[in-house]
Amino acid sequence: MPADSISRSLACVFYYDEEAAQWRQLPTQRSTDGAMWQLSAEAGAPGVYTAALSSEPEYGNYKQPWQPT
Repeated sequence: MPADSISRSLACVFYYDEEAAQWRQLPTQRSTDGAMWQLSAEAGAPGVYTAALSSEPEYGNYKQPWQPT
């Protein structure tokens, strides 16, 4: 898990949407127990999931900061 708090807030669970052929960010809960981190999100269906850093925080989009999200 990243050491700084901003990067930690970007850690999310993603689901691969095969129909759209793209990754979808899921609402992710983050928790910590000392040095151990846990990311959790509701899985809607069986499929491919991964944890990664998002380029889109909950408060806006880094790719297009001039557009409201």
